Amino acid sequence: MPNNKDYAQSGLDLQYAMIDHARRFPDTKSRPDYILWGGLKITTGDCIAVPRSGIVQGELISCHGDVEQGFDIDVKGWIQLQDGTRVKRLRTWNDPRLEPKVEYPYFSEDGSLWVWNV
Repeated sequence: MPNNKDYAQSGLDLQYAMIDHARRFPDTKSRPDYILWGGLKITTGDCIAVPRSGIVQGELISCHGDVEQGFDIDVKGWIQLQDGTRVKRLRTWNDPRLEPKVEYPYFSEDGSLWVWNV
């Protein structure tokens, strides 16, 4: 495995640490899919194994102040919105006027959903 340095004491914030990591490992096949931060493995997203169809639920558990925060759910297939529109990527933003939880039917060609913060 290539040398994967711990960025916790680097002076970089998380975003710049991830950019540095990508520059240090330009070959995506040999690049570790995480960075180390204080001994913890930090990824930009997670791939979740799921049945090929079902209901996906996402919930914003904690949001800080006026920072724009949200999450994406991505699928090779579709997520069906309330009006019947089908999308490949669902982006949900924190909005105190709305419920923090979303729930939609989905279809996944490969049995996986990708999730990450935005």
